[in-house]
Amino acid sequence: MTAKPLCYDRVRGFTLIEILVVVAIIALLIAVLLPSLRNAREQGRAVSCGTRLDQIFKATFMYTQGNGDRLPYYGWRDGRPAGAEWWPTQIAKSLGNQLDAFVCPSDLQPYTVEVVYRRGQISMKKAGDPRAFMLDVTYRGSCDALEYYTGGYRGRLLTSWKRPYLSLLLVEADTNATEPGRECFRFKDDLKYVATPTYIRANPQFRSWLRHGGKTNILFMDGHISRHTPKQVVEMAARQEHFLD
Repeated sequence: MTAKPLCYDRVRGFTLIEILVVVAIIALLIAVLLPSLRNAREQGRAVSCGTRLDQIFKATFMYTQGNGDRLPYYGWRDGRPAGAEWWPTQIAKSLGNQLDAFVCPSDLQPYTVEVVYRRGQISMKKAGDPRAFMLDVTYRGSCDALEYYTGGYRGRLLTSWKRPYLSLLLVEADTNATEPGRECFRFKDDLKYVATPTYIRANPQFRSWLRHGGKTNILFMDGHISRHTPKQVVEMAARQEHFLD
């Protein structure tokens, strides 16, 4: 009886066409899923930035409790009275010096200010102080949080607003086209153009209004935080109380 030879199946590899098809399918899936992944990541950052604003408000409230209900100096840094501190240094102690609260992770170009550690607290830099370091700050304060008195400007009383739920205290965006580094924003002067998409495209510093899926975080005087489009912010700004004209 003659034995039958063993028969082995030949191993069949992938053809070039099959490899190209698989690569094309993978590329298509990546193209479809990548925007969703980016949006999910940005939503997470938006929540993180909102949480930092919440920390700032709580520190602000604690500051007012020890200062006769008066707000920190949420004005332009260089316009504060001689020897006065600025709002990040005023509330840093209440934050436990958690300095990352002042910057949003999505802000790739925060403005910076020189500060120093002095007696366990950060303060504005004095000339020639070798202990200075740069503090990153994302959020802009409202000029309407200030009042004028004989010595210059100071923080307004926390109880000044009749409609605090409509009054903006901090925004997570640049607010002035001609002075992109200015820290204090004016609703009537600075926000009237940002509702126009062409204006944002023409002024790159205003793209920060769109960093969270076309919205930005807003902290209101009553402490609540929400995200709004530029158009919505302009509509709210028109309805709020304006103290500095």
